[in-house]
Amino acid sequence: MENVRQAMLQSLIGTSGCAVARMNMRLRYAGDIEALWYLRTDLFSILAGLRGESAARAAIDQITLLFQGQLPRPL
Repeated sequence: MENVRQAMLQSLIGTSGCAVARMNMRLRYAGDIEALWYLRTDLFSILAGLRGESAARAAIDQITLLFQGQLPRPL
């Protein structure tokens, strides 16, 4: 779980603003892997606004791969 959290936090490096600070806190305090899974959508929105949709999609695609084998089957 920590490798997923770190990857998500790393995707925000070099960015700033209130939304980034809030996302940083939400990621740091997410209690389980499922919480991190659902934060991907919000992370994508922030990254898309800051770096563009294609860069955000590339970052989220890389992060999504890290979830393999860590989530319950339905997710």
